[in-house]
Amino acid sequence: SSHIFPAYCDFIKEHIALVKSSPQTPELQQFIRGRHAQYDTYSAVRDPCSGLLTASFGKEWADEFVFGFLYSMAGREMQDYWTTTTTKNGDDDTGSNQQQKTQNTGIVDKNLEQHQEVAHSSPQ
Repeated sequence: SSHIFPAYCDFIKEHIALVKSSPQTPELQQFIRGRHAQYDTYSAVRDPCSGLLTASFGKEWADEFVFGFLYSMAGREMQDYWTTTTTKNGDDDTGSNQQQKTQNTGIVDKNLEQHQEVAHSSPQ
């Protein structure tokens, strides 16, 4: 166990060096944030704790906690879409579902723009 922490520290140092050396363009940042928003949306509707939270605190509180805190970049307007496509056939990455997700990507991007506006207007 005495060699694990130094190895972890080496990993963190290399990760930081890699991040610092990568190009930082507005386009790349927008791409990364867009994918983060998609991940948050995907995860928010599948989070296993939401059922427990809904049963314990009510749907409104649970949704606010999951979408507003745990996955704050999630597009709430896509919640019904993700739930519907997953329920429909159990595989949300096939056929027409993939086409529908591609069409709905704009919703996530619009949600991302709203987050960016808030971030830029907030005091640092």
